[in-house]
Amino acid sequence: MAQNALLEVNDCLPRFKLLNHRGKGSDLLRHAMGRPMVLVLGAAQPGSIGERFLRDLADRSAEWDGRAHVLIFNADGRDANANLAERLGLPFPILSDGEGKLAALVTSEPAESDDPTSAYARGLCVVVADANCRVLRIDRNIEDAAYLSRLAGYLDGLESGVSHEIRPAAPVLYIPRVLDK
Repeated sequence: MAQNALLEVNDCLPRFKLLNHRGKGSDLLRHAMGRPMVLVLGAAQPGSIGERFLRDLADRSAEWDGRAHVLIFNADGRDANANLAERLGLPFPILSDGEGKLAALVTSEPAESDDPTSAYARGLCVVVADANCRVLRIDRNIEDAAYLSRLAGYLDGLESGVSHEIRPAAPVLYIPRVLDK
């Protein structure tokens, strides 16, 4: 992936460390251990689609425990994110991307201002990555109320129906989805 290019399917997520709503540094790779990741990017102003989406996500949080690690990103600071987590009952980490670096990699429209965090105000976006931090799916400008159900079905289908038979042979490292189909 070239620098300043949009993140695409099969790209590796960039390494970064951001502060979560509890004031602790959170490294992306720490969350990627063993399960896919769902990265939710967007502002959650009261009454917005982002707030409704996060509220639905929190209401269905038990469904996500076995499916994926969920991380929420926005441009707000630690205190605002702590208030958001409390107000919506979010059990997921909310990471503050105050410089808008991750949003700039995902948002397809050009910035309307010089403010790097303006990318978060342009719509809700979800990035799904596998346990190896490889991007599997990017959904931009989500406005559909049934999106969460479709996303849960997509995550269920990632490994279902895929069987791998490995016979005794020379030592081989098997890494699924390294090359696209």
